[in-house]
Amino acid sequence: MFRRNKESTETMPSTLPIMEVNQIIVQHLIDNSTNESVDMFEKAKAGVPGSMLACLDKIVEVMHELKITVEDMTHDEAALIIFNRNYGMGELTPLYEDPEIDEIRVTPNGRVYVVRRGLLQRVPIQFTNEETGNLINRLKPIADVGSPLDESHPMMELVRPDGSRITALCRPVTEGYCFALRKPGNLSAQDLIKLKTMDTRVSKILKLFTTGRRNILVCGGVNSGKTTLLRLLASQLDPRLSIRVLDIDNELKLEKIHPDREIWELEAHPEVGADMKTLFTKILRLTPDVIIVPEFRGMGEVLTTIEACTRGHDGSMATAHFSSFASVEEAVRNTAMLALQEGVQLPLPLVIERVAQAFQIIIQMFTDSRKGIKKITTITEVSIHNGVINYNTIVEWTPYTEDFSGEGEWKIANPPSMECIEAMRVYGVSEADIQEVFGGVSY
Repeated sequence: MFRRNKESTETMPSTLPIMEVNQIIVQHLIDNSTNESVDMFEKAKAGVPGSMLACLDKIVEVMHELKITVEDMTHDEAALIIFNRNYGMGELTPLYEDPEIDEIRVTPNGRVYVVRRGLLQRVPIQFTNEETGNLINRLKPIADVGSPLDESHPMMELVRPDGSRITALCRPVTEGYCFALRKPGNLSAQDLIKLKTMDTRVSKILKLFTTGRRNILVCGGVNSGKTTLLRLLASQLDPRLSIRVLDIDNELKLEKIHPDREIWELEAHPEVGADMKTLFTKILRLTPDVIIVPEFRGMGEVLTTIEACTRGHDGSMATAHFSSFASVEEAVRNTAMLALQEGVQLPLPLVIERVAQAFQIIIQMFTDSRKGIKKITTITEVSIHNGVINYNTIVEWTPYTEDFSGEGEWKIANPPSMECIEAMRVYGVSEADIQEVFGGVSY
């Protein structure tokens, strides 16, 4: 695959400093590149799982081919440094591999911050503007359509193949190159219990609602754990169900987490005529049991989700970015307002009614950035009878003191309505299941 340069290897010292070896290896890879090798390294830059190991093997292979050794390093150690410096995340690699870090941010002045389990922390790394720009280019998949970052296109947002989401900016919007890289959260119910996002009983209640295929809307502020919870709820659906995911940027990555399930993930691309409305029409022809819309952005997703939830796709789910302390009534109203912004030609009261018909369960979440704590604050059942919307609070976080995110408990305020229970029984939720979770709570 690579041509050997005999003249250079005959005169080259057997042992060299790492930076000199770095230059030689990178130039050799450029001079001897093939479509196969370019594709391999581009996949690694883009975060495609497993591709980095293939690149490391290739770098070691070239070092053997050129008979190079590195001062005070093994071939594997040198290959890792060369890869990270030219194709990976450089100094950010250990941060990205740290399972406790949720997000990495590089500010316009080159400072680096991380969000560690919800808590913002400064790390002792400093980039120049050029280094940040080069890093963004390495993070960006080469095949991603319509995602340049320059003064003519100073904003970029995309999801990488590994599920991480990068949002990057540059002049004239900001003083220099900057970005936020959010890692995909794939936490189990036990993980969320340990992190005090919920307790065991709340976890069982949520499992009851997913088993009973209630339509669920998860609401909360920025970085409150909505997508992570949605991923958990979707994972709890019956594995025999056909699931369709419809998103602007496919961040959920359920298909990778559950390769044995029938999951289709569709990503909207209006620039080629595949907008949310068009894709929803196509999705209906793919006979889905459940439709999941990971985030409302006001670009056609709200109407799409309402249609899915009111057409018999029981168990459908979505998330909405609203204030963590908005009431459930405000969450329903805000969802209706988003639908109006998308062009729904109905009076607001009727749209509110449609939203109430669409979602039987609304989960609200909160994050305390000072402490790095995320919590489910309420779980509410929504029903509508004769045009009147009823809100039945099932779970409510109750702090013991004025410190909202301090010590407290999740109280069961009310059981689900008999209407909700009967609907869940259709999908296999038994009386014993209900009694296990809600036994002792008065109807």
